[in-house]
Amino acid sequence: MSKTSIYLIHGEESFYIDAAVKSLRANYPEHTPSFFEEQVNLDEVFQVCSSASLFSQQAILLIKMPHFLIKSASDPDLKTLKTCLGLVQENGHILVCYCPGKKVDMRKKASALFKKQGTVTEHKALNDWEQDKLFTFMKDVLKKENKQIDFDAMTALEACAGNSLSILSQCLQTLSTYVGEKSTISLQDIETLYTSQQATLFQLGSALKKADTKALTRHIKALMLNHEPPVRILATLHSQIKLFYQLRLLQKQGKSEADMASVLRKHPFYIKTVLKELHSQLSVDRLRHCIQDLAKADFDLKSGRKSPENALGVCVVALTQTLTHQ
Repeated sequence: MSKTSIYLIHGEESFYIDAAVKSLRANYPEHTPSFFEEQVNLDEVFQVCSSASLFSQQAILLIKMPHFLIKSASDPDLKTLKTCLGLVQENGHILVCYCPGKKVDMRKKASALFKKQGTVTEHKALNDWEQDKLFTFMKDVLKKENKQIDFDAMTALEACAGNSLSILSQCLQTLSTYVGEKSTISLQDIETLYTSQQATLFQLGSALKKADTKALTRHIKALMLNHEPPVRILATLHSQIKLFYQLRLLQKQGKSEADMASVLRKHPFYIKTVLKELHSQLSVDRLRHCIQDLAKADFDLKSGRKSPENALGVCVVALTQTLTHQ
């Protein structure tokens, strides 16, 4: 039984999912597209799948976020779905179910049908330690626009947009248009274009590196005024302080910058830059105390003992005391 006519594409990284769907459509230009979304009526899908004659074209059925894959499918839906999958193969149609940003539970009965009869592809999001892949992606996107990007600008953009390739792609397209005929995107371009909460997230990391508590408090207030979720601010603080702590531990072990980059899976120049800017006041003990402050805020937030805003406020006060304590 061929598995080249039924596809399930899912996962946290929607950029590659959208690209895969676009590629499949291009591979079958003679097939007539039929689009369905979420609460799809499987009887309508059945009607398309069952069409097969000299007077009807073959179809490529594109179903985005189908309910029978996101939630548990009912027995009638499972029965109809199984029939549709058989008809797709029998009549030469193509069926593509795709769930951008969503990992499908492959243990469920509906997804198991796709695994048995079709091709299943999961596109995972990049992990925090896969910085090299993230930077390569940025360069590749801009290369198509005949542009380059400075290392500092890539670091700032990572802080602004995170590791979502879809968001990064949109940001890079916007930056490419913004800089016009200029061939290289700089840190100044990032800071100028993203003057609100995104730029401040990058500045937040810079303030932490320098143990500048006044700037840290100022940037957090700006983020709150721009309605940045406290949870995201806490996550940014945690990821930065965790990185600084790991670097100090590796330094204590006598590791070279190249070894640190290998262990942490970060770009060597990025490690070199961070170490150069990391304030001497940020010792292993002090950073460990900062992590404890953040852990307490996380517990207060998740347990409901404090509101997100209150948990962040108390945490900032604690971090300030930790960073300035002699």
